[in-house]
Amino acid sequence: MNKATKPGYKLTEEASQLYRQSAARDIASQYSDVFARLFKEKSLKLDLKQFEGLASLFAQQALTYEAVWGEFWFGHLLVPKIDTAKSYARPALEDLARDLNTIWTQEPVLTVGQLWETLAQSGSESVRAFASEVMAHEAMIGLCEWVFDVCRMKFEQGTDLHVAAQWAYENGYNTDWLNRLRQIQAPQSLVLAECRRIALASANSFESLAKVLLARHKSVMTNRKGAAWVELHDDDVLNVRDPSDEPWCPDFDIHPSGIRWRYDYFLRSWLSVAREIGYLSEPNNG
Repeated sequence: MNKATKPGYKLTEEASQLYRQSAARDIASQYSDVFARLFKEKSLKLDLKQFEGLASLFAQQALTYEAVWGEFWFGHLLVPKIDTAKSYARPALEDLARDLNTIWTQEPVLTVGQLWETLAQSGSESVRAFASEVMAHEAMIGLCEWVFDVCRMKFEQGTDLHVAAQWAYENGYNTDWLNRLRQIQAPQSLVLAECRRIALASANSFESLAKVLLARHKSVMTNRKGAAWVELHDDDVLNVRDPSDEPWCPDFDIHPSGIRWRYDYFLRSWLSVAREIGYLSEPNNG
């Protein structure tokens, strides 16, 4: 708990002890006046020596510079010693860190989606299960979002569910996409699992899935005391209040799974921290 007398952050005793033993403390102390002015002034003038000194501080990667200091950050940021989430345990996070390190070393240019798909195929047992569940949810959320956004489009022929369905069948909602999603396990979410069942029932399932999604959206917005972005009337006319642009389809060359990767599920932030402290190397773009 932060017991500092003024707003801000305060290091724990463990962190303070490690910090006092690190080279970072020497550099920070040397330029304490610079940091003090930085918080008070909008701009700051530094001579070349000061700039180089501060650059050496910010360039330090904890794991590659000092083992003890690095292990502290690894154990608090990448693989927390105390589990704060119920969705996974520390052993799973340790396996995830190790598997990501292996994959990243071999292919540091993979997209976040490709990383999840690789983990689901070649990770350790606990990681495969975790990554497969991420894929299962993202696959159906992405499909449902695509269907919903098609229903919010403005068509020259009018805003009608049949018109939206025809556009969908001509622009990506087809057997190829659905069969790719069929290879992915069903999500644990009962709502998404039901959407999956409807979508995979036939190649012409767009309207059936759209009706379920539109009814759910209307119910949610009613509970929020707001107007639905798009509402389906009894004559299958769509009342679009918040139009959308044409939704993008998955790139099967990059993601043959057929998943429209829109969210990274914490992985992008995790990778950023891992590179910052030196657990993962920076990609060599040259």
